[in-house]
Amino acid sequence: DDQVVAELRTVLASGKPVVAGSLSKDDAKANADLNKLATEKTVFPWHAYVVESIGDDGMIKLYNPWGSRHPQLLTAAEFKRLYKTVYVNQQAPQQAQAAAAPNAPASK
Repeated sequence: DDQVVAELRTVLASGKPVVAGSLSKDDAKANADLNKLATEKTVFPWHAYVVESIGDDGMIKLYNPWGSRHPQLLTAAEFKRLYKTVYVNQQAPQQAQAAAAPNAPASK
């Protein structure tokens, strides 16, 4: 679990956006304990969330791109149970912006 927290901290510190894909609807239906945890933590099956930050205590804060009903803080163990995929954009937002408009001056 410490490795998950350390890896997420490293990626977030580099400025790269991180998105996590939650469990499937089938997983939620097949496992009552997992479904209960997802409900308690406000995690919708088959949905993407932005990893916003990692607290000093290792709690993971996610953001729902719908703009509401954000998940509760998660431990690394809960995160690993509820999220099946993690996507890391390999460019920080400033790099992506510069790549999209190569003739435009880079923002500072």
